[in-house]
Amino acid sequence: MPQWLIELTGDPKRTAQFGYRHLGNGQFVRRQFSFKTFKFPACKSCNQSFAELEGKARTVVQKMMSKDFLSDVELNTLFDWFDKVRIGLWIGYLYLGKNLVAVTPHFYVEKRIGQHDRMLDIFISGGNRQGLNFAGCDTPSFAFTPSCFSIRINNFAFLNISCPNLLCM
Repeated sequence: MPQWLIELTGDPKRTAQFGYRHLGNGQFVRRQFSFKTFKFPACKSCNQSFAELEGKARTVVQKMMSKDFLSDVELNTLFDWFDKVRIGLWIGYLYLGKNLVAVTPHFYVEKRIGQHDRMLDIFISGGNRQGLNFAGCDTPSFAFTPSCFSIRINNFAFLNISCPNLLCM
């Protein structure tokens, strides 16, 4: 997760649950990390290539959190960022789970940004909550087909879906 998002949603040292670790014999234990240590290996080239998108996404998310109007260009940036986050979490959860489901990724983040139909449902809750949560990333269906997940960023909950022919006419 990008550092700006972690800082936007609370203390970077806070602990969060990230699915379950398989112990063998059908036993699982919750996987917990501080957000500060929730990182995955990535090459320098990949990190640098997404720096511009992260900078733009940060501005768009902050603007959204202020309930400001977003332009069509900003919405497209948000869709691209959700593609990046969704596929990054897919690869990350495969890594964390030691690829228990034996999936061989045939694509990575750069091959999925803006490639398929996309949908984003946005829900805003009342109050002034802080936090960052993911849902759906540690399921077998997500491991095989990373096309849908949800994320909560403070008072905003997002359901993101992307797949070929999602919006057929």
